[in-house]
Amino acid sequence: MGNNRTVCILKLPRKVDEVIVHATSIVNKMTGNTFFTTPSPSLTSVTTAINNLLAAQAAVETGLSGATKTRDDKQLILVTLLNELCAYVQITADSKGDLAEEVILSAGMYIRAYAHKYPQVFTAVSELAGTVVCTSEVNKKRYAIEWYISSDSNVWTIHHVTTISTANFTGLTSGAIYNFKYRVIIGEEASDFSQIVSCRVK
Repeated sequence: MGNNRTVCILKLPRKVDEVIVHATSIVNKMTGNTFFTTPSPSLTSVTTAINNLLAAQAAVETGLSGATKTRDDKQLILVTLLNELCAYVQITADSKGDLAEEVILSAGMYIRAYAHKYPQVFTAVSELAGTVVCTSEVNKKRYAIEWYISSDSNVWTIHHVTTISTANFTGLTSGAIYNFKYRVIIGEEASDFSQIVSCRVK
């Protein structure tokens, strides 16, 4: 797949209760999902691990002696299964070509955003008074593109978010030079920022 591979990640939270919620969400989203006909490990085994961790966490909250170690052991088992499930989702995504991102997101998992996946070069052109039009080669409508503007390259303001490759900046001061950059948002992951492009406003 090279550098264009779409990588699946779990983004597991640190708190036990949140791990349980996230794991349950993954099982719910994968159950009956036509992308995943034979999950490995089975969703049943993951559900069992979730329930075991729930019970162990409840014991911790009662102050039962030795409960914390038991809880930690049960959490390790669940996390191990989730990592194996993530690997299964990755294999499935790899086999689906352009649908890879849809596959991963449908499993309740996340996509690791790499800056090199997205063109860093874009244009900023001012053809109308007080207006600059920025155009990037990123043009996948399921993604959000955050566009930023600055008059000094030190203080940046998010101007707006688009789902297309073009952004219009209006109401700018004619004759002034502005700096622009963007980043791509996929689910809860953000790419690095693009290069900075400067433009003098007409």
